[in-house]
Parts: sequence; structure tokens; C-alpha cells
Amino acid sequence: MDDVTDVDLAEGLTAKECLQSAEVCLALAHRIKELGRRGALLEFAYEFRTVAKCLERDERKLMARARYAKLDRGAGESSIKTI
Repeated sequence: MDDVTDVDLAEGLTAKECLQSAEVCLALAHRIKELGRRGALLEFAYEFRTVAKCLERDERKLMARARYAKLDRGAGESSIKTI
């Protein structure tokens, strides 16, 4: 699937919710005998996991930026106090 479909599939979901959706798709795929439907569910599971990994990566980047911004503000405040 393309990036637009990936985003549409998981729009508004968190990484945790995407992983949960992937698990549901996998569980359903194991129960369904029709190969076409099973394949579609497995593809959805893969896409949900892919989106979850991207969301987790983005979240880590945001957390790192927030930490560095906090450190920068802290360093600025301490230098102001010593002057």
C-alpha cells in the first residue's frame, strides 16, 4: 500500500492502538479459511504494524527534542543566575 493509504488506515490512532489493531487482524486471519480475506487481513496487520513503528519513531524524536529544549532552557537560566 502507499503512504496515503497507511495514514488513512490509522488516522487518529496511537502506536499502541495500531499494534492492538494488528493483533486483532492477525487473530482474525488465523480463523478465516478464505485465502483472499486472510491475505487482506494479514496485509492490514502488516500496515498497522508499519504505521505503529513510524508513530513510535516520531514520538521518540519529539521526546528527544523536548528533553533537549528543556536542557537548553535550563542552561540558559543557570547562566542568567550566575551573571
